[in-house]
Formats: sequence, C-alpha cells, structure tokens
Amino acid sequence: MKQFFKIGAAAMALALSVTMVTPLTANAEVIDTWEKDADGHEIHTFKNEDTGDSLSQKDYDIKLPQAKNVLGSELKKLTITIGSFNEIQKFDTTRDVERFTNFRCSNKDLKVKVIQKLEIRNLGEEQCDADYKSKDGNTWYYKDVDGKIISVDKAKAATDMPKGNNEAYYNVRFYTKKKGTYTVKYDAILKKGGKVTKSLKVIAKEDGKPFKSVTYAGMNVFDNSSNAKDAGNRLWEKGFGYGVTSKKSGALKVVMNPDFKLKKIEIGEPSIEYKNTNEEKYEMVMDYTETNSSLNKYEEKTISWKKIKNGKVIKLKKVDDGYAGLGKLFEWGWEFGKKSKTTYTYIRITYRDKKNGETKREVFTIQLVQK
Repeated sequence: MKQFFKIGAAAMALALSVTMVTPLTANAEVIDTWEKDADGHEIHTFKNEDTGDSLSQKDYDIKLPQAKNVLGSELKKLTITIGSFNEIQKFDTTRDVERFTNFRCSNKDLKVKVIQKLEIRNLGEEQCDADYKSKDGNTWYYKDVDGKIISVDKAKAATDMPKGNNEAYYNVRFYTKKKGTYTVKYDAILKKGGKVTKSLKVIAKEDGKPFKSVTYAGMNVFDNSSNAKDAGNRLWEKGFGYGVTSKKSGALKVVMNPDFKLKKIEIGEPSIEYKNTNEEKYEMVMDYTETNSSLNKYEEKTISWKKIKNGKVIKLKKVDDGYAGLGKLFEWGWEFGKKSKTTYTYIRITYRDKKNGETKREVFTIQLVQK
C-alpha cells in the first residue's frame, strides 16, 4: 500500500509566487530529439550535451522523465546569493533509496530548510520498476545512489532489483547573510538497509546569479529579485506593468557574473501555421508548427530561434499566436478576429556554469504592446 507524505505546501506556494530566477533543478539539460518511423510513431533520442551520453528508443524502452534522471549529473556545487530567500534546490531519490533525511550544515551561518517534500513509501517485497529496459525487455537498468547505472537480468529482477517503488523529492532552501563556502550534508536511507551520506558545496556571494544584468533598450529585463534592494529601471509600460514595452526596437545586452560564461544569445518568435480541417467548408485552425527537438519547444509552444550578437539592436516580434492550439475553426478567407494585447519575443541565453562544468539555458520574454 502506498503512503504519501507532504509538508510545506503553503511555504512552497509563497516561495514560487516570487520571481524564480534559478530553476528548481540544476542538472545539465537533456536534449530530446525525435524522428518518425514508417508507422508515424515518434522515436526519441535523449542526450546530455555536456557528457555526450545518450539513450535512444531505438535501443531502449525509456521515456523523457527517466532519461532526465539517468543522464543528468549530480549537483556538486551550488552558487547562491546572500540574503535571498529564493535559493531553492530540488533533490530526487534514486531507485535504491527509500528517502533522504537530515539536511544540515555544521556552520550555523547557513540555514538549510526542507520547505516541501513528497514521499511515496511503498516498501513492498516486489522489485521496483526499472528506469529503463532493453528493447527486448530482458535487461533492466536503474541509476543508484552513487550515480552508477546498474544492469540486471530480467530473470534475476526479483532478487537483484531494489525492493518497493519508493519515490521522493525534497525542495530545500539555503539562506545566509554571510559570503563564504559551506558544506551541506544529507543522508540517503537505502532500501537494503544502512545509509549513504551525500554532500554539496554551497558558495554564497553578493550576487550568485548567472546574470549581472539583461537589458533591452537600456531597461532591465532580468529581475534579480534576490537583490537586497530593487535595482529599478525595469522594463515597464503604463497600463500593462513589468516586462512590457511599446518600444519596437532596442539593444539587447547581457552581462554575466563571475563563474558563468556566456555561450550564446538567441531571440525567438512563435512558429505558427494555418491548417485546413475541412476542405468542403474551407475551415482552418491556427496551430504551432511541428518540430523534432526539445530545443525548439517552450511551454508547449514551437519557437523559431535566431542567434544574435551581444549588444545588437533587435526588433521585437509581432507574431500573434493568441488562437494557436485552441482548435478554433475559421472559414478560409476570414481574418482571425482575436488580437492579443501584446505579442511575445523570447530571449534565450545559453551559458556555462564553470563551477559544475555544465551548460544551461534560461528564457526571458519581452511583450510588445499591440496598438
């Protein structure tokens, strides 16, 4: 029987209501690309762009959530901003771990607090599920607490796989007012008994974010909400609020903080098309174009990207995708009646976390007022 244990929902909701600059997962990005077979089924390949490790559905029975877990690298160093309550990191258990416990730091200047956890405790006697399997199903694989990939023959799964389908994750907040390097430890309680103590180095700086500033037309696009004071000069439009502008063009400038290296800046716009749904009635819908890579997707939208130079003057995009993906029918020759208040330009910044040796991406949006 499964048991669910949750804490800190209110605290987590409050934390997430603030602009989250650092994502809750810090593993290197796993790129998902796909192609279609003769029957039209998508065959996905997952790849860690930093290590080059990959897994393909041509060879294995695996899906994206498991691929992210298996191919992702364990976080060893974390840079945070002093005085910020937004420094939250997610920790996920592996198949051989019952739960994590006792997150701690011997230096009392760093406060370590689990603000949310979800534990699914199912300590049954049957073997746990595999992270992925060979195509013929005869070999099972799982990632263990040390990050190693363990293979098990299907015939021995009942004895060699960890018992019970436990799952757990923990959102942990790190807070300090003092700059310095701290060592955080936590215990992984193993299903087979015993524990493994894990550690993480936390580096606290005046500004621990990757970006010192991201500006469009001299106005801040990147809102570093961890700063002790409001930096001001944020992109703002009367009657619309922050992140919105009526300036159709301006220079886009990115300044990185130490320990982070800028690799690439791209601007993007929604990629849409009009599809006929009924030739007799000349009906059509607006939809997003098809793609074969997760790099061209953002929040379920297909985005067309173009690389630009740092400091270049850009023109904001005017593609109005307000009806895209809604399935609303129009007769051919009709104009689309909906006009959104704003159109979106997407800014994607690819950078290198030099402390962890990982490539990461963050996306910001700028809204242009439609008048």
